[in-house]
Amino acid sequence: MTIINMVKMTVQVQDINMANTGDNDGGHNSFYDFPKWVTNIDTLAEYLQLDGFDFNVLKTLTYKIGKRHAGTNKMRELKKRLHYTNAAIAKAKRKKGA
Repeated sequence: MTIINMVKMTVQVQDINMANTGDNDGGHNSFYDFPKWVTNIDTLAEYLQLDGFDFNVLKTLTYKIGKRHAGTNKMRELKKRLHYTNAAIAKAKRKKGA
């Protein structure tokens, strides 16, 4: 299973008893649908307009579906996620102060 399929399955929960009226009732919302050209993690990052910090956080979410390399493990990926989140916060604070 690719990361795209995993993400699509997660965000495109379908309720067969609910018409997609645009109402926010907790059911399916077309806002989370992806265009057909989003086929892998790179095109997902492009579609979401992720910067380098966010892209690295996204990559850390994939550790559950397989090892990208020998050093991949849950604790490493959590620390990496924290590192890039803190870096993005620091960047936002610098921008705000500028």
